[in-house]
Amino acid sequence: MHIESAFKRLALKRPFLNDINANRLASSKALQHHVARQCGLLVPRTFIGSSRKQAHDFAQRLWKENRRCCTKNLESVHVLINGEAQARLTQLFEPDEIESLEGLPICPIIFQEYVEKACEYRVTVVGNQVYACRIDSQAAGGNTSIDWRHYNIPQTPHFAVELSAELNQKLVALIRNLGLAYGAVDLVESRSHEIFFLEVNSMGQWLWIEDLTGLPISHAIARHLADTENLPTYSWTVSQR
Repeated sequence: MHIESAFKRLALKRPFLNDINANRLASSKALQHHVARQCGLLVPRTFIGSSRKQAHDFAQRLWKENRRCCTKNLESVHVLINGEAQARLTQLFEPDEIESLEGLPICPIIFQEYVEKACEYRVTVVGNQVYACRIDSQAAGGNTSIDWRHYNIPQTPHFAVELSAELNQKLVALIRNLGLAYGAVDLVESRSHEIFFLEVNSMGQWLWIEDLTGLPISHAIARHLADTENLPTYSWTVSQR
């Protein structure tokens, strides 16, 4: 709390890439999905909650349609196991795991239709600027094909690409409507070439994308921070002492 309070005081006189309160609000996956749909983005069918019956019925509907189901954390959390930081990434949810739903009431989670991927995109939005990277996660196979954050970088080609003007406009609107100036957006392209929104990280990393593709993301961030028009305005006077 002390650190957050210090940041809020600093933000009175210095531009932040994102407002601290907006960061907190925009971390809600449910809110992200709602705003994404309002902006015209496709979102996979999703259930978020702790009801065993609803989760069971949701997964069963997908399986009856010969679709796959996956599970995701509500928030990105790291825990220490044997002294090492571990995170639970996206996992497929299979019919033989139904009994595991017994623990759902004490550990809510996201259930989502798994989109069979052609490729994925990490799209970094800075103000009105959109920097898109295609991630060929399926080339690596294994767990990386399910969630590219397993980071098999040598076997996972990254390419700077241009998205359609229409999609760019929707992504800029998404970030703006979440109250953000910056967002790292995860998209997937299905095998039928539909593009689905998964989530946006308001504090998402970008440097590895820049290193692999040459996209000038750092320059865009610096330019945004240097623009005096992005300084916050308040109705009270801040002491110079």
